Amino acid sequence: MSDTKPKGPRATPGPKPVRPKKLFERPWPWIVIAGLIVGAVFALGTSLLQSAHDAGGNSDDAFFAIASVGVIAVVLMLLVGFYSARKRRRALQEHMPGTMMVWLKGHVWIGLAAFVAILVHAWLYPITSTITTGKITLAILIVLVLSGIAWRIVYQTVPRRVPGSVGNLSVKDTRSRLEQIQVEIEKALAGASDELRALADQRLSGKPKLADLDRQAATLSLEEQATWEELQRLAERRDRYRGREPKQERYHRILQRWKVLHLPLAVILGAAIAIHVADVLGLKEKVSASEAHQFPDSSQCADCHTDIVNEWKLAMHAIAQTNPTVIAQTELALQKFPDFEAVCTNCHAPIGNQIAHSDTFPLPGEDGGDAILGDGVTCWTCHALPNAPTEIEGAKNDFPVNRAGARSYGFVFAPPINGDFPLPVPNHQVDVGFMTDEIATYQLCGACHNVKVDLASPPDGFSVNGDDVTEGTNEDIDRNGVLDENDLQFVDLNGDGVADLTPGSPERDIDGTNKLLDLVLQTTFDEWEDYIQSDQFQPGDTCGRCHMLGLGQGPTVNDAPGNLALPDRPLHSHEFVGVDYDLEPGHYEGLGVGDDARTEVLNARDRLISAAVTLTPEVEQVNARTLTVAVTVRTNDIGHDFPTGFAFARQWWLEATAETQDGDPVCLTPVDPVTGLDDPRGIDSPCSSGTLNTPQEDLRTCDPRQVAGTFGDELEAAGKPVNNANLVLTVPAPLTDCDPWLTNFQKILTDGDPEGTGQFLEVPFQSLLPDIVKLQTRVATQQVMAPLKAYDLPETTEDDREKTFIYIFDTTTAPGQKITVDFALHLRHLPPYFLTGLDGLYPDNLTGETLLKQMVVSTAAVAKVTSKRVPQV
Repeated sequence: MSDTKPKGPRATPGPKPVRPKKLFERPWPWIVIAGLIVGAVFALGTSLLQSAHDAGGNSDDAFFAIASVGVIAVVLMLLVGFYSARKRRRALQEHMPGTMMVWLKGHVWIGLAAFVAILVHAWLYPITSTITTGKITLAILIVLVLSGIAWRIVYQTVPRRVPGSVGNLSVKDTRSRLEQIQVEIEKALAGASDELRALADQRLSGKPKLADLDRQAATLSLEEQATWEELQRLAERRDRYRGREPKQERYHRILQRWKVLHLPLAVILGAAIAIHVADVLGLKEKVSASEAHQFPDSSQCADCHTDIVNEWKLAMHAIAQTNPTVIAQTELALQKFPDFEAVCTNCHAPIGNQIAHSDTFPLPGEDGGDAILGDGVTCWTCHALPNAPTEIEGAKNDFPVNRAGARSYGFVFAPPINGDFPLPVPNHQVDVGFMTDEIATYQLCGACHNVKVDLASPPDGFSVNGDDVTEGTNEDIDRNGVLDENDLQFVDLNGDGVADLTPGSPERDIDGTNKLLDLVLQTTFDEWEDYIQSDQFQPGDTCGRCHMLGLGQGPTVNDAPGNLALPDRPLHSHEFVGVDYDLEPGHYEGLGVGDDARTEVLNARDRLISAAVTLTPEVEQVNARTLTVAVTVRTNDIGHDFPTGFAFARQWWLEATAETQDGDPVCLTPVDPVTGLDDPRGIDSPCSSGTLNTPQEDLRTCDPRQVAGTFGDELEAAGKPVNNANLVLTVPAPLTDCDPWLTNFQKILTDGDPEGTGQFLEVPFQSLLPDIVKLQTRVATQQVMAPLKAYDLPETTEDDREKTFIYIFDTTTAPGQKITVDFALHLRHLPPYFLTGLDGLYPDNLTGETLLKQMVVSTAAVAKVTSKRVPQV
């Protein structure tokens, strides 16, 4: 056998000539250039943004700053793309200066500079959590950059492993050598015996063991044995080349994999940039957007003002149109009086009703449509008003808010921010508008928190002189403590300018007060206007003091743009805390603002009402038979009447209980409503007054018709009016089982006697008739439960801020004992009978009983007084 070593694919290469690198084939010049570009872009962006801030937070300047950096970044990316174009275009290779290595270095380092420029571009806009075309484009760019970096790492590391593993990466070379080996094998077998050919076939198939084949080859002739050795060497070479090809292909896949990802990503990035630019410029809104896009919804505001919007989600404003009782009551009112038209929906959905007009809820398209359609009284309602709304303007069509532009929301308005400039953002321009001070700001509330309908034809205004004459003059010519514009019209047959309240007077209403000529449901804003003109008013006594509580100083946005600091501003709660809360099961849990949202709302309500009034009890007399206690209810500086708003839907009542020092109950006496004194022949009383076993239980209000029927003659003989004699309550309690001492400030909503029968029915809906809201009468003492004022009227002799109520307890069972009387003023924002009266009209198969399970009775004030010892008989 020959000892010559077999020839194989491995060859020892000689030393390669090394060409010296040119300047720009080295990395450091490009690092310097990229650093200078990044520094210049950063300096330009921050200086432009600072200029936008110093120009008053100018939104156009902010847009210019961000767009300028973006344009520079895109230009850099286009330069980066020239490397790929030059690599693939011979014409560019021939005419563009520099080697491919120069262009590769530029591709890498200018690409990184472009990437940093894009980050600066994004940094100049506040960070938000919403997915936008800008964020999607940035994500594509990040993947593109990472793929490029990975590609370069692979190209730096993989080729170093090739010589020792496969020699080279040319699959074509490997296949050529295999073909050459195959030719040599065929030449070696030319003229060979069948035995040698059979052995060669087996060797080339690789199946039998080589030792077995060598034993069989030993039987061949010496010449064919030499040929067998040559075939062995050729087979070994073939095996090596055949094993090299899969490795070469694997290295190729490793090298090309990132290329396959990198290049398509670059194309996708170009498309994403185009889409992003079109989105920023509002091209979609200009071409195909619906009207709803002109009114940003709360989720859009939450991008930058998350905490404020989360507060607003807890407010009744947020569900002004989706609250079940609003939906049901509006539906019932429109069924009875279609002429109401959109008065209700305009105030409860001032934005949504401009887009999808309807007289009832839900609005068309609200379910699954644009978010603004279900937002209720949203951010845009207040902050896009260039001018203060007129009173009751919310009830009219087309509430005059600004409409957003295609690129920017335009101007938004907010109170002054301590002389500082707003942060410059391209979304909107912040201005003060009419919100120049605390009084002007809360003109907003008057748009809806007066609910009055002028029933005259043609309309003549609500006041005696007509709102069209006196509105905004702040005059009180008659000096009655009520502005002339807020003096309501009433029947004045003799023209003396006052209501005649003598018994039997045609000017007198059934509850003994002025008989109004218009539909008046709420005058909260009028009451505040009167209050701020009174001596009681102090600076800061605004709607916001109670309903938009100050939260100190802090940021009003999530993030500041670019290099600007996040400033602290005066913070005010946007929960708009009030006496109402939502009764729909699961509502607060579904808001996504925390598991304790409902508890937070109820706690805020408790804090609000605890500051409303003060109870002051006093023992007037105690003897062996009775204990007389007077409790005075006095308003604090609340800025409006107590109660106010839709007071016919809110129950404020006193609970009065008494017990001896030994803990035994002391009960109230029967009472004669004519004298207001204890009388066994009068109306029997429960042991305590105003006590409920559950929040779902109705108060035991004595039937006023039975009171009139039983005591009417005696009342008239005593010169006292017979109040509410024609009033049919929804759940009247008979005189044999009622609470004559009940002190309930709730007003009564009636049908207005549409048929002229002389009877007024209590109902859970508003009627388009005059004077439908009546006052309760406290049966025991025949006191009309008129609201308490927040200030003392100059023309009255009594203090209009307070009212005193007498309670008489039976002391015959407590001789020698001291007696403690406890008083509590309770609130329930909807009576049970009111809720069940709307059954069949609630959405989502809700019922009054279901809503009542969420009812809470809150306590606004408590007080107690202890008597001297009851004398022994």
